[in-house]
Amino acid sequence: MLTEEESARIRAEEIIKLKARDEFDTNRPRPPAADRWWAFLNSSFAIWFLSSVILAGLGALFAAHQAHEAQKTHREETVRRLDTEISNRIEMAVAGVRVDIGRIEGGARFDEQDTYNSYVHYLDNSFIKDPTSTSDVSIYSEYRNRGFRSLIFELSTLVDTSERTELRRALQGYEKLSDLASVPSESSGTSHDNPLKATTESSTILQQEIIRNRWKPKM
Repeated sequence: MLTEEESARIRAEEIIKLKARDEFDTNRPRPPAADRWWAFLNSSFAIWFLSSVILAGLGALFAAHQAHEAQKTHREETVRRLDTEISNRIEMAVAGVRVDIGRIEGGARFDEQDTYNSYVHYLDNSFIKDPTSTSDVSIYSEYRNRGFRSLIFELSTLVDTSERTELRRALQGYEKLSDLASVPSESSGTSHDNPLKATTESSTILQQEIIRNRWKPKM
């Protein structure tokens, strides 16, 4: 058993050791900031936190990229289908003009207004509204009941701004042809020159004002 003197000496030594340790810790230089950051980054909490943030960020970026690509693909496919639909209707109208010119030169008689109207019907696929008609110049069923103007408007919302000028020109040509079709003929089926004039004028409007490079056959 320790004597009171020995216990006092031991307590004094412990006090001296604690003071020396405190002074050492106080005077010891702090590690550089880079080392402290490195130590933090190597901690289990930092590794878990950063990995969660990075994985979540990469997942969000990948999902956004996929959505953007899907939207882009859908837009490009819609533009292609609209161009195909519009191009086919114009080609059918042009073919109708050629047939009518041949028939008129062969002695057939047509009402002038009806002549203009027939080409508007090709562009609008209006034949389907006539229960006695079997004609249908539409390519895609979703566009079957839509007119030329509607197709142009939708296409203009999908293409670049630089491409909209030619769409406006095509629409202006369509409106001109529609205006001619809305004016009643002075006589019905009694003149050879008037329907021939109507077919040639319609051909000019179709070839020079309505059809654009994007709808011309690619050779």
